[in-house]
Amino acid sequence: MTINDDILRYIKDADFIRFVFEGTPSQLNYWRGYIARRPEEKDAVLRSKYLLLHLDEMECQFSDAEIDGLKKRIQTSLSD
Repeated sequence: MTINDDILRYIKDADFIRFVFEGTPSQLNYWRGYIARRPEEKDAVLRSKYLLLHLDEMECQFSDAEIDGLKKRIQTSLSD
């Protein structure tokens, strides 16, 4: 998977992280609506979600420090 600026923007977004890991009905509705309004973003949203859910498989894309940083960002986002 190629990590570009579009994907980085989503995986750094606390609201997006909460959506991926909590997935409340309101969050799901928001992101469905977001994709409906911005269909050109659908691929980046889906790839970003996949990346967050499969961080342990992304060793070749990120350094260990970057993966640890993303995991910490996820924990912080979910605890807010």
